[in-house]
Order: sequence, then C-alpha cells, then structure tokens
Amino acid sequence: MASFVLVFLALMPIKVLGAAASISGTTTHATDGTPIETLFMYAENDATGDTDYTVTDANGDYTIAIDDDGSGTAGVYTVYNLYYSATETDVFFIKQTQSVTLVDGEDKADIDFVVDQQGKLNGYVYEKDGTTPIDNAYIWAVRTNSAITLSDSDYATATGYYTVSPYSYSYFEEANDGTYTINVTAQGYFGTTQTGIQITKNTSSSLNLTLTKASTVSGTLTNNDNEPISGAVVSLQEIDSDIYDINSYTAESDANGDYTIEVYDLTDYDGTAVGNYTLEVTSAAGYIGKSKPLTITADESVSTENDFSLEQAGTITGKIYQANGSTIITGATISADDGYGNTYTATSADDGGYTLDTLRASSNYTLTISKSGYVTQKAYQISLAAGETTDQQNFNLVGAVTFAGKVLTKNNANIEGATVALYNRAKPRSSYPDYSGTTYSSGAFEITDIQPGNYRIKITKSGYITAQYKKVKITKDVAGKNYKLATALQIFGRITNKKQAVSNALVTIYSKQDSSVGYGYAYTDSQGYYNITNIKAGKYVIKVDSAQYVQKILTKKITSKTKNINVTIGTAGSVSGFITDKETGLPVSGYAVRVKNQANLAYTDANGYYIMDSLAPGKYQFYVASTAYKTAWRKKIKIKSDQETEDVNFSLKPIE
Repeated sequence: MASFVLVFLALMPIKVLGAAASISGTTTHATDGTPIETLFMYAENDATGDTDYTVTDANGDYTIAIDDDGSGTAGVYTVYNLYYSATETDVFFIKQTQSVTLVDGEDKADIDFVVDQQGKLNGYVYEKDGTTPIDNAYIWAVRTNSAITLSDSDYATATGYYTVSPYSYSYFEEANDGTYTINVTAQGYFGTTQTGIQITKNTSSSLNLTLTKASTVSGTLTNNDNEPISGAVVSLQEIDSDIYDINSYTAESDANGDYTIEVYDLTDYDGTAVGNYTLEVTSAAGYIGKSKPLTITADESVSTENDFSLEQAGTITGKIYQANGSTIITGATISADDGYGNTYTATSADDGGYTLDTLRASSNYTLTISKSGYVTQKAYQISLAAGETTDQQNFNLVGAVTFAGKVLTKNNANIEGATVALYNRAKPRSSYPDYSGTTYSSGAFEITDIQPGNYRIKITKSGYITAQYKKVKITKDVAGKNYKLATALQIFGRITNKKQAVSNALVTIYSKQDSSVGYGYAYTDSQGYYNITNIKAGKYVIKVDSAQYVQKILTKKITSKTKNINVTIGTAGSVSGFITDKETGLPVSGYAVRVKNQANLAYTDANGYYIMDSLAPGKYQFYVASTAYKTAWRKKIKIKSDQETEDVNFSLKPIE
C-alpha cells in the first residue's frame, strides 16, 4: 500500500512557482532634491493589469515586491507615483511613470523618480482695510486657458490664510501650469474675482485678496400705539438695476420690532451696495405695509433709524350665494379696490365665505365678485376703518347666459374674424360693448357670462357692411342665431391739381342723411391715390381737403358698378394778418377771423397773428365778431392762387 502511494505521488504534476521579484529606487523633490516620505509607489503589469505597491520611507526609498501568482514575474511593468503623500498633506504631486522590464525573479534597482509638484497659490483674505482677516472665506481657483479643467478650493483660516493647488482627478499627470480665475466669497461680504493669475508647477505664488463688507440698513417697526411689531418682513429692493439682475434683500423684525438688513451679494463679484432702493415692509400680520425710497451712497455704510409706524389693517368678510340667496358658491373671486390704486383679492371657500384682510382704511372700496357661469357683480363705496372688520358683505350672483350663433355671407359662406358686440339697453349708450366675441373659421361665435337682459347687437368685419340689431332679448341661453353680412363696396381714385398728384389730401365720404358725421376717410399717397372701404350702396357727399388747395365737395351715388372717382382741385390762396386792441395796441389772441357766407376760419396766436389757407381765388369779406369788441370788417380782399395776401389786419374797438 505504501509503495502505491509513493508511485501515485511521483506521477502527480508539481506546480513550480517562479522566484519573487522587486523594483526599487529613490524619490526626491524636483524643487530641492530632498527625499519624499510616505509617497505611494505602484508597479502595474502591462500584460495582466496586476498591481503591487509600497510607500517610501524617510529617505525617499521604496521597494515594490512583485509577487508571483503562478505565472512568473517576468514582464513589462509601468511604475508610477501617486499624487498624495501622508506627510505632505498640502502638496499635490504630478504623476510620473517609468517602464521597467523584469526577467523572472529579478530585483530591479535604481528606478529613481524626481517628482514635480503642482504649483501653489496662497495668501490671505482681508476686509477692505487690508488688515482684518476674514475667517472661513471660500477661495476657488479654476484654470481658464486649457481644455483640461484643473481646480482647487480652500476655506480661509481664522488668520485669513488660504492655499490652493489646482489638480484633476482624471489627469494626475497634467501639470497645473496656466492662467486662473480666482473667486472668493464670504458670508456678509460681496464676492470678488481675480483673473489672469499665473500658477506654475514647483512654485508657490502669493496673492492677498480683499472683500467689501456688507452695508446695513436698520430700523424699528411699531404700531400707532408705539408698540413693537415682531415677525414682520422688511425688504430692500434696488430700483435702478437691470430688470434681469434685480438685487433684493430681506430681514425679519425681532421681539423689539428691530430689523437689520445686510446689503451684499456673494456672487455679485466686485459688486457694490451703492444705489437707489425701495425699503418696504412687505409682510406684517394685521398691519398695512409701508415703503419709502432709500439711497446708499457708500459701501460698508450704516443706515439707521429707518423706522416705520404701521397702521392696523382692516378686514372685509361675507358670503357668496346664488340668486336664490341660500345656495353657496365656492371658488368665486372677490377683488377689492380701495380707490387709491390698491387691489386685494380673495376666493370664496367651501362654505361660500371669503375674507379680505390686510386692507387699508378707506370709505370708497369697490368690491367685484366674479365666477365663470355667473354675472359679475360690483358693490361701491364700502367703508372700512383701520383695525376693524366690515362683515356681512354678502352677494347673490345671477346665473349668466350664453349667446351663440354664426355669421355668414349672403351666400351662406362662413365669415371668420367678425366681431359680435353686445350693448346692454338698460345702460346709457356707449361706444364700448358690454360683451363681445369673434367668429371662428366656421363662422361660429359664442359669448359667455352675459347678464340676462335686452341688448343691441353690432356685427363688424372689414370688407363687409356693418350690421346692427336694436332689440335682441337674451334672458336665457341662446344658440343657433345666424346673421348675414353684405359685402361692402369701396371707392378709390386720384386727386390732382393741373394734372399733378396731390399727396396727403384728406378725402372724406359722408352720408346724405347726416353730412356732419364722416362715414369714412383716407389720405392720398405720394401719387395722389386714395381708397375708402366698407361702404354700402347709396348717395354720398365726398369732400376733399388740403391746406394748399381749394376745398372740393361733390355728391355721388355709389353702386357696385362705380369706378374711379377722380377729383381735380384748384390751387388755393391764403390770407394773413394781425388783430390788435385799438385802445392799447396790444395783440388779441384766441380770436377767430371768419369769411362771410363760408365756413372757413382761423384763430390768432399769442402774438395776435392768424393765417387762413384753402381759399379759392376771388374777392372776400373777412370779419371778426366778439362780445367784447365791435365787429370789424375787411372787405374786397383779393385772393390769388398759390399766393398769401398779407397784412389783412384788424384793430378792434372795445364795446363801452
């Protein structure tokens, strides 16, 4: 049996382990040649990726033992240092590598490293006086002139001291040589930034930094009984800054009513507190806020005694019901206008109740209650005293109705973009509709939230004749009301004088039934052309006015067959002169010079001077009539085309 075992063992394959190997050398500082202690050194097998490491001793020496895992120790190894040393915690070393080839079991010596270290920037952070240190200031350095970003940060000590050595976890072999931006922030100070700062490996540069301390604005909040108001929010907002960069600062009043606002911005690098502000009590439970302008003229300044005496707020309460006076309405919007430009809002709750608080005292409140599906209701001249509650302001909202239909052409085609306007006949006439809507591409319109009643309807659309309906009853929802608009006519033509275009002439078209009201008008362009639209067929008076030409009036019947209406106007003359008081010789201003049997007139200016244009050539009689003076005449005054007849003066004799 024993012989069998011996034979079996002899036949078993025996795994022969290769001899252990090592890589050793010395690490020294590139700056002064001194050894680097506790620096981690690595050896990585290029083929297998297996890594062994060690730490340098006090002499900077290291020996990395290469263990045999059964495949031997022969091979190519990459030897490199880590960025970190346990005994030099403020130093970041630059990764350096060497390629080392070993035979099985070889001890390779003299693989020495002269190691560069990342450049440093250090210094102190002070207040503006340059001597008072700022504890816990945050310093951040970032490289700006390379695609590879390197950065580092530090917090200043109680003495204001800081040190940064930018590096990258992804690129330990990258030296931090380059140009940097240094940002510094600290609570209670404006931040600062320094650009173009140079950092170079193996060197230490110095840079002291100063920060501008916050300015302060303080005061006390009291009520009208001189009692302190605590828990109120006071804000300071800059009013002359960029709308996209508005600086705002806040503070809360303490138990004594005192507040202090610190004016600074951590990220407003090299900013300033100097500026114009609004100081405002924005939130004070039970009181009306106040505000005042405030100017900070210097940084690190102290502004005190910015006190406010606040008036107690009033409250308006009530409930919102349906028209029956018992069914509550939730979600209604109640707005209150105090008559001084201040508006407050509230929403009715599940029980229909609402509360408008923090209201200013006023005897002229207007309440507006609105909700979709109901007619908006208003109440006027509601009084509210400071610190008091005006209750039982209840409202019963009437259910609104809807008016819907279509606007079509005479041929039943849909008209899109027509305006349907409703005017309540129970109200005084106004040019502004009470309700309005616009038709869709289908010609349909729908106007909601209408108060039941009788209305006038006006339907307008460019290119169509306006349609009006004087009596339309809308006391319940109305649907399917169709209206038709007739296509409008237009007139166009050219205004000339001696075959030359007259530009900027006013062409007005009047209805024969009411010639005092213009139906439409247009000004001629540089070529003398005009165009007036939205006209229905009928007889019209057409008037052409221009300061340099004689007014022309003609009557025309406009139909769909009407073509160009061209008008030739004659060249006008003008007359001018002065009006004076006969006894004093002083000018008489604001008096009218008129033409006998014509509508032309002109008023004198402060110097008593007048000028009248648009007169046809011929002889005229001019006069000045007044209750203070006897009527004065100038007769047989000859007016010539394209000429000004001057010195047609009037000397008025006062009525005794």
